[in-house]
Amino acid sequence: MLHSVFAAALSFLESHPNVKRSQGIPEYVQGMFAANHAINARAFFVNSSRSDLSIEERA
Repeated sequence: MLHSVFAAALSFLESHPNVKRSQGIPEYVQGMFAANHAINARAFFVNSSRSDLSIEERA
């Protein structure tokens, strides 16, 4: 579901260049990408059959 909302938002921005250049829109899109990455990572771990998965945190 999030993927379709994200795709619709990007499609809207591409078809409305004046909105795309509005204040706060780049940050909004960056936040959407970050949320999408986090959800995909979580789904990967939830759907994995391995029980020893871990994440290495790097600064």
